[in-house]
Amino acid sequence: MSQRGPFPRRIWRVHCEIMAGTARETAGCRSPAPNRWLSGFAVIIALVGHTWLQNGMLFTLPNWSLAQFRNYFWPDQLGYLSIAANVARGHSADVEPFTETGTIHYPRSYYVLLGQASRALGLDPITAWNLFGILCQAALVAALSLVLISLSRHWWAGLLAPAPFILGTFAWTVSTGWHLQLTAHAVLWGPFGVLHTLNGEAFALCVAGIALLTLLWVWQTPHAPMARVLTTVAVSLAIGWLANVHTYTFLSAVYIVVFVAAAWAILERRRWIYGGATVLLVGAVFLLGPSVSEAGGQLVTLIFGLIPAAPGMIALVIRTRGLAAVYIVAGTAAAAPQVVGTLAGLAAHDPFLLYRVVVTENLSVPPMVGLAAGLAVLVPVAFIGIAAIARHKPLWGAYAIGSPGAWFLLAENNVWGVDAEPYRLWLNAFVLVSLTTLPMLMLAVRCSWQARSSRAFIAVAIMLCTVIAAGSAGDWMRFYRNIGENAFLTISTPRESALTDLAQLSAATNRSVPVITDPCINPEFLKVTADAPMATFRVGMAWPTHYKALDQVISNRDHGRLDVASAVSANALRLVTDGACTADWATRYGSELHKIRSISYGNGPDETVTLWQLAP
Repeated sequence: MSQRGPFPRRIWRVHCEIMAGTARETAGCRSPAPNRWLSGFAVIIALVGHTWLQNGMLFTLPNWSLAQFRNYFWPDQLGYLSIAANVARGHSADVEPFTETGTIHYPRSYYVLLGQASRALGLDPITAWNLFGILCQAALVAALSLVLISLSRHWWAGLLAPAPFILGTFAWTVSTGWHLQLTAHAVLWGPFGVLHTLNGEAFALCVAGIALLTLLWVWQTPHAPMARVLTTVAVSLAIGWLANVHTYTFLSAVYIVVFVAAAWAILERRRWIYGGATVLLVGAVFLLGPSVSEAGGQLVTLIFGLIPAAPGMIALVIRTRGLAAVYIVAGTAAAAPQVVGTLAGLAAHDPFLLYRVVVTENLSVPPMVGLAAGLAVLVPVAFIGIAAIARHKPLWGAYAIGSPGAWFLLAENNVWGVDAEPYRLWLNAFVLVSLTTLPMLMLAVRCSWQARSSRAFIAVAIMLCTVIAAGSAGDWMRFYRNIGENAFLTISTPRESALTDLAQLSAATNRSVPVITDPCINPEFLKVTADAPMATFRVGMAWPTHYKALDQVISNRDHGRLDVASAVSANALRLVTDGACTADWATRYGSELHKIRSISYGNGPDETVTLWQLAP
């Protein structure tokens, strides 16, 4: 074959050989192309169906609008929204978002993009949050629907795209809720629970899902060599970039891709020695991981967790004459900004990063609980593995081994030394594996059925997968009924408008001073509505410059007290109070306050909010 583009002839020849090998994965199961009009219709129905299944309980409420913020684990979400709100208002510095001081190491690329889009389009940050969150999920559903049609060769398969999003963990069988409660704040729930926030994690899962589906599509359907190479490079860049968006989604996508690719390299050439080395290295990770963690920390140990895939990845690089290394380098380069920044912060003993290492501990997933909760996905994965053996399909087998293997390692990372919120990694892997399992299952069913091999077994397997998936969806039904109650936060009231005016007045006269609020005023709400720094912070996201003093201010505020000395140390010299608040700080601390302005928000004598200057 002649040389093409920048690739040496021998590398290109090997790449074409690999393409021929993957083409043989679908040999014997060719079908006519599905009708384009019916396929388009199926995609549209899937989009409408998913949007309603995920948001219908909100759309039917009389007060629903894109300007309403969801009352769903809102403290963390308001912290993330504050980043986007700052950028939308022209403040894009890498600082703790509430006080606008200190440094933030949290991956925030999505929130920066959201804020820039909000500013460019003239949208309120909440409206932008809801609009782009819903559109990102629509893009993922459209991609899944198209891949299902492409791999199954049936237009109606596109209608199944909403199915993975309503899978659950069978919580309804053991509790009255829609999720499984583990230790501390660890929980397990289905994709619907993860995506409902519309935050950076949901966005990252959409990007990762589209990336993985694109890999399936480009390597399991006919494409030109250059198209496959360029698409795979683009996917590698996208997955790497996710390190700058959401750490756990990035790790989940990397582990799944790496372990599936490594398994394929072993199975494709039946390199059983490499396979044996992989099994031994899995044991080494569990045995040596705690020591690696003690010596090098979480990030180094997470890299160490990829060691079992090393034999397969080495085989893959050799098999492709180094071409696979291009994909690895592309992903690594895209991830570098966040990874290098985090490593630099750890090397400098950044107190927040050191704190994060400790606070993520003790959030494990018991193996049997994780196994039972993931049955709706693991059963079809097992069927794909059986079909791979029966039909001699290395890629199917690689998926059946690599995806649950990566999921297991991530979910049990507390056992091998990382202890980085294993339940969160379980959740993210659950979403990504469920999204990719459905099209792989459709492909395996189509090819096996056309080969007339064990059709009775295939029919039973399909029925079993359907029954288990439907049973798990009981969690989604409870979620749908439950989430509509008190669905939105109430932050657009005359009182909030008056508070916003006072906070912005404070910022206009001295923006370097964060505003303290009395116990009856939520500073996180006020940050979203007002272009002003607030005297609060999310302890797990970023720390302000005077975090110790400010932490004392917040602690005392939560107990109804104003800690003047700590407020002075934190440079939080402005205060807003509500005259109707029983804490009555205006009277209790009047001698240390200088009134700047008051605004009435109602007809009652106490329905007044006031901005004060702290004058100790």
